[in-house]
Amino acid sequence: MKYTLLIIAFLLGIHPSFSQKKTNQSITEFDQFFKTKDRRVRTYLEVNKLTNQIELSIFPKDAFDDFFKYSDDGISIDVVQKKQYTCDQFDVVKLSRRGRYRGILLKKVYRDYLVRARKVDNRSNKYIIPLGELPKKYELKDIELNYFIIRGGVDYYYRSTYHIPGKKLPAYDLPLIYFSPPKSNSILHQSINKDEIEYTLHYKINETNFDSLEFQKLYDYLHLSDYKITSFYIKAFSSIDGDKEKNTSLSYLRAQNIINELSPFMTNGVQSIIETGENWKQFFEDIQKADDKGLLLKSRDAIRKEVNKNPDRFEQLLSQQRIATIKVRLEKLVSYESLEEDQTYELFGQLVSKENYEEAYLLQSFIIDKVKNGIYSTENLEEKVQLPKVKDNIMLHQNFLVMYDDISTYYYKDELIDSYREMLQLAPENPTLIYNLSALLAKCIFYKWDNRSIKEVEDNITYLKARNFNKILVDKLILNRWLILSRAAYKKGDFKKSDHYNQKVYSYYRNLDFDQEDKVRLAQHFVEYSLKDWAKEVLMDGILAADVSEKLLYYYINLTIIDDDQVDRMIYTDLLKKAIKMNRLRFCVLFNSYNDLQEGITFQLLDHPKLKSLYCEECFDYIQEHDVFN
Repeated sequence: MKYTLLIIAFLLGIHPSFSQKKTNQSITEFDQFFKTKDRRVRTYLEVNKLTNQIELSIFPKDAFDDFFKYSDDGISIDVVQKKQYTCDQFDVVKLSRRGRYRGILLKKVYRDYLVRARKVDNRSNKYIIPLGELPKKYELKDIELNYFIIRGGVDYYYRSTYHIPGKKLPAYDLPLIYFSPPKSNSILHQSINKDEIEYTLHYKINETNFDSLEFQKLYDYLHLSDYKITSFYIKAFSSIDGDKEKNTSLSYLRAQNIINELSPFMTNGVQSIIETGENWKQFFEDIQKADDKGLLLKSRDAIRKEVNKNPDRFEQLLSQQRIATIKVRLEKLVSYESLEEDQTYELFGQLVSKENYEEAYLLQSFIIDKVKNGIYSTENLEEKVQLPKVKDNIMLHQNFLVMYDDISTYYYKDELIDSYREMLQLAPENPTLIYNLSALLAKCIFYKWDNRSIKEVEDNITYLKARNFNKILVDKLILNRWLILSRAAYKKGDFKKSDHYNQKVYSYYRNLDFDQEDKVRLAQHFVEYSLKDWAKEVLMDGILAADVSEKLLYYYINLTIIDDDQVDRMIYTDLLKKAIKMNRLRFCVLFNSYNDLQEGITFQLLDHPKLKSLYCEECFDYIQEHDVFN
């Protein structure tokens, strides 16, 4: 008995130091892991909105033992409530005096339970672990979940959650293309297809009147009868030499002269868009082909000075920039609206049999428009239109395939791929067929991985480049191939390879003519791959522009508003005020719970005094007055 008591006393004596040593070891190992882990290795908490279960996700699943190695490692959930951040109590929320948390701690969950409860999500290579239901006293839209990672029994690493929308690009604007035969001068062809008649007018230096002979062709079209003009689009430019202010005036006067000439043809309700300015885009494109590429490294002011010093040297380029482009859209001259569906198909068959292909393509575009809008059925089309599978009809066949792709790539994918392969046996070098098959394969790979298709797309890109096929489409095909390879590597946990392909995307997008919406989509893609610095860089050029879109500005704010150093900058306050002026409701929603149906980033942004002051000033009364969230 005496020895038993001595042993118990000995064990009790060493237990605290032994336990502390184990805790220190667990924390040291975790710190080392956290310093060296890939930025995409992570844990996060969310509430399943269907089951109300709190779920812990661990990506990739192989990282589970790094986060929770010992039996006394686990998760401690902190429920933070929006009511803690009200404007009538202006102080920012401090961490609890009871510990380092902000709200109310739920029951701790340790490794043994996490191991038993974890489920593999093979599609995304992660573990999902249900941790129990959110207590019924909480409204999901009014709370957010922070959490501790417990190491060695100690609440050690505190995590706040926030929401920044990302998006893996499924296919970057990669539609299949319809074939249109070379355009004749037939006004039937142009008008029934709702095409734009496009003309380019040239100007001499410092003159505002265009070449009357060039304008005569458009003038002749406009004097034809039985049609209506529905819109004009005029782009009038000056060259970049001379004085900027004078150039602005020149391009404006050139546009006005065109409008004056066209005004007799403008009926009520005609849409007109006018764009003026210096033709820098054309200058940069032309200078790349000349011997003065070094100018591309200089600022616009420096380039202007260089050109003005020796205008004769650059005149050949400058003369190509003094232009105006006019696009006139005409309403259909001939209408098939009076025909019944079956009559339309019968007429189409007659046109094909008579080899009247010009009108056959026009009627086909009418049929396709009706099918896509649900007015004609695909069943009737398949039953009534039987095109002989001969070489002359191949592109008519392919246009119907593009229509099916527009309706649903996934539903028709196998049928479309088989049909394209069959047509390529008749026309093996047709670049439109090769491009469309490649675009289709690229899109379908997102549904189901296929190494052979990847190689086929790569070979087809090489062929299309050699044939000088449409550069914009080939560039987007190249971009999509890298997006596919990046996604595949990411799903396998091969982050190095994923980064390699995303680096190619990041470098290559500069070669493309990306508008603001394209840039936002690319930024969302980089966020999905934890490349936020690249995402911000993609958006940086546009945020201070006078014509910055609401979408681009708000996404930039989404990316940066969680960074206190950014928020403290004076220029950032200006950006926020600009965003409020564009859309105050959208600004106020940023401070919603990320669990709200109108999901925000996080209401915990209101920990920052500047943001809370701006929110309470711009949003508190506005929300109450307009009852915007009810």
